[in-house]
Amino acid sequence: MNFYAIAGKNAWCLKLSGGRPRYIAAEFPRQIYEMETPTVPTDYALVFQRQIAVFGQHTLTWGVTLPGRTTDTINLMVKGRKGGDLIITADGEVKLN
Repeated sequence: MNFYAIAGKNAWCLKLSGGRPRYIAAEFPRQIYEMETPTVPTDYALVFQRQIAVFGQHTLTWGVTLPGRTTDTINLMVKGRKGGDLIITADGEVKLN
């Protein structure tokens, strides 16, 4: 799983260096699962704001790439559903409320 910040056509991937978060420029991921801003860990958002300057009309999008097994589980859970909150726990368990 990788964590991304995306603005316009630019993407940055979060890396932990010595336990500290930092962002590096990355290729735009093929598919991400968007995260609502309030669900982004505060430390990750603050580091991004300090490290990367995003100007103009670009909306900042947070998202993750997921392993195939997790993606398959999500697809099965949301099939035929029209809404709900999808939660992926730290250990990879998927819940749909």
